[in-house]
Amino acid sequence: MVEKFDVPAGSCSPSLLLGSEPPEIIKILRLLSGTTHLRNDGTDEILYEANKNFINPDDNITSNGIDRILDYIFEERPDEAEIISIFRKISALNKGFYIEILGELGFLLKSLGEKKFTESFLYTYRILERISAACPLIYVSNDKDFRNAHNFLSSIYDEKKAPGELGMLQKFLQHYTGLNDGFARATLDFPLGELGDALAAELIDELKKIVLPEVKTLVIDEETGTFSVPFKDVGSFVVTVRNRTFHNLGARANFNLSRIGGSEPLFALLVPNLLYWFSYVFVDFAKWQLSRA
Repeated sequence: MVEKFDVPAGSCSPSLLLGSEPPEIIKILRLLSGTTHLRNDGTDEILYEANKNFINPDDNITSNGIDRILDYIFEERPDEAEIISIFRKISALNKGFYIEILGELGFLLKSLGEKKFTESFLYTYRILERISAACPLIYVSNDKDFRNAHNFLSSIYDEKKAPGELGMLQKFLQHYTGLNDGFARATLDFPLGELGDALAAELIDELKKIVLPEVKTLVIDEETGTFSVPFKDVGSFVVTVRNRTFHNLGARANFNLSRIGGSEPLFALLVPNLLYWFSYVFVDFAKWQLSRA
């Protein structure tokens, strides 16, 4: 990673700058907010040039505004001494886990920047697998009433077997929906306009046949040329798309990739929006972790 900006002295918290070696969780937020590039340290080649704020697409952070990242994760912005203390404490919390997430995110952004969209979806899926168990566990560890935590964790295994792919994450998202009105109302919206009319029509038909039977909350609006998935069901949507794209079993309905020009147009549409959704979830994730520091 390398700084995107020449940051004027005194314009932001020094603890946020890469030279201060902030904890991995902050480095992830720097990448997701579009305020740092990825660089090959051996050759100095820029592997990903940050140009999007996936946390808040309407917030174009400049060299004088890096501190706004603190507003994403704190109700009230701490002073510098508090920031140093908090960052020192969270550096030791789940360090290996965040190093792994940071590595996967780096590969995801690099492949996205190179327009290798199917590859970028692979890394998206791998990241969601990583957080599938960690997200609910870190969340319940902050619950002041362990009876609530016990009830939630017990519900994950209500079928007396381990959850399937991203199952713990999906169970958690359903639970979290009841606690967060904003999350409950939010949808992830995918505009089809850039595909062109013919390809959009083919994809809509594929979604109706392949995805809608498994993700019944998927909404397809042919008039506006969009389809939407509630935030709480994005995990199920990702699993369905992954299975129906990469599997080709005769007994199951799978994407007919020849109808939609292969996998690249599909994942070019999906991955950037999935990153916005992941960023929303990860910011909450960061808040829960910071609350333990």
